[in-house]
Amino acid sequence: MSEETPHLVVADDDETVRNLLTMQAERGGFTVQSAENGAEALDLVNDDTDVVLLDLQMPVLDGFGAL
Repeated sequence: MSEETPHLVVADDDETVRNLLTMQAERGGFTVQSAENGAEALDLVNDDTDVVLLDLQMPVLDGFGAL
């Protein structure tokens, strides 16, 4: 029986934080897509998305708006 890799979307306007979260999640077995703001995150979320990490303060669309 094959298990699917969990899919994570990381949204943070700080590139360093975004990259760190992405690297750690990939080490944990996640497939990761990243976004610089909430609007980009919403474009990435689909039926295969299992988890979304949202920074609260971002330009364009903040974490609360994306939620």
